[in-house]
Amino acid sequence: MKTHERSKKVKVKQNEGDEDNMGDEGRNMFVTGVIDVELWNKATWRAVVVGTNGTNPPILGLAFKNKEAAKTIFRQWRKKIGPVDSNEEIHVSIIEGEIPGEMSGYSVHINTNVEGLLKRTKAQGLDISKDYIVTTGRFHRMNPDKNSRNLANFKSEFAKFKSYYLTPVVFYENGKVELIPELDIQKTKINFRHVEELTPDDFDYVVLKKDKPE
Repeated sequence: MKTHERSKKVKVKQNEGDEDNMGDEGRNMFVTGVIDVELWNKATWRAVVVGTNGTNPPILGLAFKNKEAAKTIFRQWRKKIGPVDSNEEIHVSIIEGEIPGEMSGYSVHINTNVEGLLKRTKAQGLDISKDYIVTTGRFHRMNPDKNSRNLANFKSEFAKFKSYYLTPVVFYENGKVELIPELDIQKTKINFRHVEELTPDDFDYVVLKKDKPE
């Protein structure tokens, strides 16, 4: 399966900050979203892996080249968000449809759901304005075989269980994959979109832009 990766930064404010270093004056600090750019660059996102078995919620696996960096991404998420993303802080969209200049397939967009982040930080006693949030998104284009039923099966199982597991996966050079389920995060929200419904001010519109990878 041939895949490629592109990334685009989507920023609310052109400043950087570290949420973990905020004290009582948190409202005057900047909060970063769910994507740690340096860590994701090190991990190298290679593919998306879909898993279903009919008896448990389906798996949406993010497959990375670097195992330790991939584990660190999910450890940080679980430390910040927990094993269940109850505030749906991790924005996940699957966008189907043809994109000019791209092979047939679908795109997966990972970003920060700002409303979910604000809900969590408010519960932690931090009063933070949207103007003090920096988000960076990553997306990946998948090009499955035209007869593949993987995505259709995932959508069917998600409709059945009303949840899924976002799971770290290691993608090896020989094509084999290794799931790391002990670090997965359970979610109940995912956006199934089509390119035809995206407008320039849409959060997922970034997948249509022709910018080169940064």
